[in-house]
Amino acid sequence: MLGQVMDRVADAFGRMAVIAVIGIIIALVWISSGRAQTYLPLPSTPDISITGTATAEYIFDLVFGRADHIAIKNDCQFPIWFALRPGRNPDAIQFNLLLNSGEAWSGPFRSFSIAASGDGANNCTFTLQLGKKVR
Repeated sequence: MLGQVMDRVADAFGRMAVIAVIGIIIALVWISSGRAQTYLPLPSTPDISITGTATAEYIFDLVFGRADHIAIKNDCQFPIWFALRPGRNPDAIQFNLLLNSGEAWSGPFRSFSIAASGDGANNCTFTLQLGKKVR
């Protein structure tokens, strides 16, 4: 009789342990998915002008440091080349990106500055929005 009681208690605790582990896993997945997309918008000039084929460079705010998320949209009628720099040094590696007229790109990319150079001889603008990851 004591053996049957012990078996029932062990079964009850075993089921509770499984339910507790599943509950913890669900809670961790929910918490991690909520934190993965948390970005604070950084103050930036939304529309930046380029004159002809000259290069315009925009260095992000020194108070906030680098941007962790970048969104760019080409508002010009000509293609624009963008150079994203993840380091402070202007001679550091850069990632080049070509956006045709009306194209946009956004993603989690750490960068201290962005340079833009247009292919046309007219003045045009591009839209830039920055985000800082909340830690």
